[in-house]
Amino acid sequence: MHVSLLFYCIIVINVQEPVENWPLCDCLISFHCKGFPLEKAVMYTELRRPFVINDLYMQYKLQNRYKDWCCILAGFSFSDYIVRVT
Repeated sequence: MHVSLLFYCIIVINVQEPVENWPLCDCLISFHCKGFPLEKAVMYTELRRPFVINDLYMQYKLQNRYKDWCCILAGFSFSDYIVRVT
């Protein structure tokens, strides 16, 4: 028997606070946006060890077009298209 549960919760955190004060979570998904403290997200995952949906370390590479190209040449697969919702 396979059981799937999905809990949807939005928690607003002050990213200026130390990661030790951030609320606990069991699962983390992170999206890059301007001003997002990726370094702090990495620190949080190292401290609390939640289940991480996407690779935070790969996000560093995806922020740099040269590193993107190197990943493509190394054989990493990327989507053929993206969907933008406005």
